[in-house]
Amino acid sequence: MQPSVKTELFIAQQTSSYAVNRVARLTARAFSIGLLLSGAETLLNAFSQLPHLNTVPTLIAMALLALSQLLIFATAWFAPEYNWALTSYALVVAGILLFWHVQVPADQPLPEGFQPWVWWALGAASLSAALSMPLIYGASYLVLQPIAWFLIHIADFGGAASFQRATQDAVYTFLWSACFSMLLLFLRYEARKVDLANEQMVAAKTRAAQIDAIEQERARVDALIHDKVLTTLLVAANAETKQKFEHARSLARQALSALKEAKSETDESDEAITSYSLFGVLFDRYRRDDSEFAFSETGASDLNVPKAVVAALAEATLQAAENSLVHAGPNVQRSISVRGTAKKIKIVIKDDGRGFRVSRIPKNRLGVRMSIIKRMESAGGRAVIDSAPGRGTSVILEWTAK
Repeated sequence: MQPSVKTELFIAQQTSSYAVNRVARLTARAFSIGLLLSGAETLLNAFSQLPHLNTVPTLIAMALLALSQLLIFATAWFAPEYNWALTSYALVVAGILLFWHVQVPADQPLPEGFQPWVWWALGAASLSAALSMPLIYGASYLVLQPIAWFLIHIADFGGAASFQRATQDAVYTFLWSACFSMLLLFLRYEARKVDLANEQMVAAKTRAAQIDAIEQERARVDALIHDKVLTTLLVAANAETKQKFEHARSLARQALSALKEAKSETDESDEAITSYSLFGVLFDRYRRDDSEFAFSETGASDLNVPKAVVAALAEATLQAAENSLVHAGPNVQRSISVRGTAKKIKIVIKDDGRGFRVSRIPKNRLGVRMSIIKRMESAGGRAVIDSAPGRGTSVILEWTAK
């Protein structure tokens, strides 16, 4: 059963085949750039307040904040995983806020109207927590951080702000963070709907391919039986000698035997399908005039392919083809090659598009890991992905009969 979109509306960490991962990556990159700019302002304010604070603890806090900002930028642009960097930034800001009193000298009062420099990092930290943490933790951070700020800001070591000023600052922090978090999470919600639609489309195409393969197999068997029966009738009609009658009788027995076998195959059509029918379905799907794939096939035979293998090969082929259409880019040459032997089936889906580093496939990219690699492994086959940036992609599916 597919998960409901509503159950994933506010979940920051989602599984995806493409859309959610793409939106999350673009969001993290945009956030990393904005964070560098706002982080520069935060650190400049911290430097300006150094005369009023304990130097060593303040410099340590500033260094941790700067390091966490740089980690977000580096991972968002150059690493496959970046959520841990977003979480670390939120935790660093929370630590600075909770241990703010360590930065304030005990024997030196703060100037009137003093605004602790960590204030300028609160909004970005809440947004970072909402985007990277599970729902319960992200929501708790959004609520508890403004409360902590209020309690610190009205205290002497936090600037001794008035109740009204501290309340305004806390409410502003919460509303700013909550609004932007909701906006970004709704973007992920819409992207998730696209992912679910793609998953359902691939599942529907896979099922249609299975049905088509079964129908083609039945048609093939019917044609064979028709030929046997017709041949028998023609021989019987022209029989004039005892030898020819015996030959007609032998053909009749063969025809009856073939009819029984056909009934058995029809009753068990979900159990095995020949490679003839499997290749025929792929041929029909990708040899159309509007197909973006050049299709070739050789070696179709009477090799019986179990139902589970047919489903796995069909799904993996459809998913690999869909990935090529979505990811490879424009003006790309694409091909599907289907090869068969007496014991083996090999399908190669290839393009000369953008390509990617296979080792850097995110763990939440289920289209590659689950619908192709794991799907083939579950059916006793294997999938090999050969790709590199700028060198295109080849997906090789193989299954060998035991």
